[in-house]
Amino acid sequence: MKLGYIFSRYPLPSETFIVREMEEIAALGHELDVAPLLAAPPLTTHANAGMQAAIAVPPWLPEGGAAALAASWRAAPTSHFHTWAVALWTHKGHWNSLAGAALFWPKAIAIARRFEKSGVEHIHAHYATHPALVAWMVHRLTGIPFSFTAHAHDIFVHRSGLALKVAAAAFVATVSEFNRQLLARCLPAWKRKIVVIHCGVRPEVYDRRRTPAADGRLRLLCVASLQPYKGHRTLLEACDRLRGRLDFTCRLIGWGPQHGALIRETRRRGLASMVTFAGPAGEQHIARELAAADVFVLPSVVERSGKMDGLPVALMEAMAAGLPVVASDLSGIPELVRHEQTGLLTPPGDAKALAEAIFMLRDPALRAQLAQRGRALVQREFDAHRSALELTSLFAGASQPAHRVGEVMPAPAAPLPNT
Repeated sequence: MKLGYIFSRYPLPSETFIVREMEEIAALGHELDVAPLLAAPPLTTHANAGMQAAIAVPPWLPEGGAAALAASWRAAPTSHFHTWAVALWTHKGHWNSLAGAALFWPKAIAIARRFEKSGVEHIHAHYATHPALVAWMVHRLTGIPFSFTAHAHDIFVHRSGLALKVAAAAFVATVSEFNRQLLARCLPAWKRKIVVIHCGVRPEVYDRRRTPAADGRLRLLCVASLQPYKGHRTLLEACDRLRGRLDFTCRLIGWGPQHGALIRETRRRGLASMVTFAGPAGEQHIARELAAADVFVLPSVVERSGKMDGLPVALMEAMAAGLPVVASDLSGIPELVRHEQTGLLTPPGDAKALAEAIFMLRDPALRAQLAQRGRALVQREFDAHRSALELTSLFAGASQPAHRVGEVMPAPAAPLPNT
């Protein structure tokens, strides 16, 4: 089957799970035409050079530039105008979404031409925001059925036009039961087309011999982009509370807008000898870092905007590596980190509770017990190959009326509120 993939940027070190999914789908014998909407600074590279070569950012205009765009518009003015007008209207409540609806329109035409030329049979987008919107536009222009995966901020915070996209999609995948229930409550008319498909990992990549600490310290590791909702400030406060009670080190892998502020806070608290900032890293490097750690910590919080983690793949990677994990009791995380079974959960933003959970894991027997159960759960329910099989089965079975160029689509349901 020929599949067209649309997502926001490539490469992004924090979204290796999308490339992993595409690699698994390609390994099942499917052909992919991959169209990220924008390029991203190459802070790190992904392991599969062949997959990288297959990923090309489409031009802003179709081949031939403005003339081709005008010709495409003249070929079916009613459909083109209606599609663009509906996109603008349903995203009018949020300036970023509205800007995307306006600016990505010519790029959607370029992708539509490319996908038709390459014989794409189904389109899949990651994130319910701009990528799903462009997938909907391409669907409207070509009649190719589409679907998308919803993750976190794209349904927790930015819901402009969500009803429009869900109504037209062949199906909607999301990464947790928490997300599925949220979408079902918001969009009860389409709840049957919303399914849970986990963003899985390859457990074998993380099956490495553990490296014991030479100095006997408890080695904490956090892999997360340096953004407010990842909770690094809570982790630093917990480290401050543990000083004098526990001999430990804490290594932070990731990059983001809070990098400078977190370094300053680390110095202000006098933690520079214990806390290390290692920058961004790719999958293989992270696997080595996990093998050299004792405890994985991800203290996610909820921002005032409502932005928060969905179901972090970093937790799956740590559990696949046989690490005990400490995480926050929010969103879909308890579906993976089951308290006192496959890891420990603490209230979001509670540095005292986080410090106590880490302190509990000074016990090697408890660490081993949680790690064993956590790895078994990931192998059973969060395997990337299994997720790819589930997704491709839905691609193959997707069927819906095709709104081809020249047809007028029925008016969409009222847009969802952002609360």
